Amino acid sequence: MRKIIILALTLMLAAQMVTPIAAEEYTENEYGIAPFYNNTLDVQSSITFNGSIVSCKAKNNMNKNLKSKITMTLQKSKDKSNYSRVQMWSKDYNGIGLKTLAEKQSVSKGYYYRLRVVVRIYSGTEVIEKITKYSTVKYY
Repeated sequence: MRKIIILALTLMLAAQMVTPIAAEEYTENEYGIAPFYNNTLDVQSSITFNGSIVSCKAKNNMNKNLKSKITMTLQKSKDKSNYSRVQMWSKDYNGIGLKTLAEKQSVSKGYYYRLRVVVRIYSGTEVIEKITKYSTVKYY
């Protein structure tokens, strides 16, 4: 029995050694940390202010020919800890390449604002990957 177990473990180890590993392309963030995604290369979230108008932008660079959905939620907070929703937008996409969602929203003074971006990637109707990114927090 012991010989069978040792043989089985040896075969499993040998199979792992010859299995090719696919390298994924990635970019590092400002901290030198590169997230690993299976079906997309990069997800970005950003906000910019022009007076009381905030421009919200989400980017998803797909590397697989799959359906994806970007959901952007503009959030505000008085204390940078408890955020509430100001506005939400969503859009569905198909295929490889850069997918962008951009919207503008009028906002009130005296709050911290951030943009929450959620990208869902589908195989059929099943979500196979979900990525959440936040923009930098900005005070207006």
